[in-house]
Amino acid sequence: MKDLCHNIENDRVRAVSVNPVKLAPGLGAGYAAQGFRKAVPFYHSAPGCSFLSKVLLTQHFMEPVASAGSDIKETALIFGETLELQNSIQKFCEKSKPEIVFILSSSIPEIKGEEYTTILNYLKTKFSDIKFILVPAPDFQGGFSEGFADLVYRAIVELAESDGFSDKKINGQINFLPAPYMTVGDIDEFVEIAESFDLKTIVIPDLSSGPDGSREKYSGMSVQGTSLEHLILSGRSIATISAGESMKSAGEFLEKRHGVRHVHFNSITGLSASDDLIRQFMILSSRTEVPRRVKKYRARLKDLMVDTHLVLSNKNIAMALEADHVIAMKSILNEIGVFSEISVAPVVNAKNGNSENMIVGTLYDIEQKIESGSPVDALFAGTHGQELAKKYNVPLVRSGFPLTDRYGMNYNISIGYKGSIYLIRELANILVDKEKSCAWHLQQKME
Repeated sequence: MKDLCHNIENDRVRAVSVNPVKLAPGLGAGYAAQGFRKAVPFYHSAPGCSFLSKVLLTQHFMEPVASAGSDIKETALIFGETLELQNSIQKFCEKSKPEIVFILSSSIPEIKGEEYTTILNYLKTKFSDIKFILVPAPDFQGGFSEGFADLVYRAIVELAESDGFSDKKINGQINFLPAPYMTVGDIDEFVEIAESFDLKTIVIPDLSSGPDGSREKYSGMSVQGTSLEHLILSGRSIATISAGESMKSAGEFLEKRHGVRHVHFNSITGLSASDDLIRQFMILSSRTEVPRRVKKYRARLKDLMVDTHLVLSNKNIAMALEADHVIAMKSILNEIGVFSEISVAPVVNAKNGNSENMIVGTLYDIEQKIESGSPVDALFAGTHGQELAKKYNVPLVRSGFPLTDRYGMNYNISIGYKGSIYLIRELANILVDKEKSCAWHLQQKME
């Protein structure tokens, strides 16, 4: 009995430490902050929290990222760190002169009950031209997607304006709230499609012009991304398109407070979801004809779906991604005859969990499924899934965050017709290689 309990405890430790899926909300918030111009995520946390977040973000983007922190010490925690936080933010602002400072409150100050009102009032008086936005991001409230979405929501609540302009909407201007899993390539693709309909897009946050490798010199804050001016003007757009359940609340706020029509998509990946997106673009632009570029990629997608049918049909794909990402992947996999017997996410709400057969879990849950004899033809996961994939000889389709063992992953596209083509092509070719490898090994054994 003692040995059994010991083995169970070892399994639990291994599931968390070796096969992680859940990432801290502070990391998601820090990720989102990279998409705002002249902004910085300022971690009010112990040194390790801000350091590890910066390491993971740097490894993922393979670029220097914006990050700063108060680095709470034991003595400050005991005797009070309010003044220390205030001074550290003040020094950063005097040196770097940012436009937006996101103060990310970690578990320690949230549990202790940090008094931020005095600090914020002082900073806003001292630096009237800088916007300070408090984002509570303790580890015990949600995960990566929740931290990402909350920072975007608070930025919009604090900065979007429309008072006095209710009858002065900017024709042809729309807002796009990308899901936390969307890459630089995804954002570029969305903007290009919108432009083909003569629509100008304000992306919040715009990670396609932030840590994308285009900056020429290092800065302690993000030098590109959604500007303060565009955040303010987002309240005067004709519509907001949000992608992913986690981004829904920000779009709903813009509609309720500023009268900006909100159109929400759980997914814009796959033929059906892409068709829905194009219909909305036609409505927003008042166009009756679909641009040639869009027609071309739709035809290519349909052709590829037919070509790869025999390779993909009835394959079983395991997924270990954020909940929004699982839903987006299932929308296209279902169209091409692929099913997913097990999909795990770090945080699952009741609605998504029931409708998508998704569970809260880790990569260890997928390993247990494989051990029990369930066939898994491929795994959708971030870099952390590579050990599991290698152990059981399961092809890994690298998706989500973090992606640290391949180059150029941030330029991948998985949305719209074009992105759906890239996704199906990658999955089909991986499965073809697997079948050829299995056939070769079988032939070697027979000889």
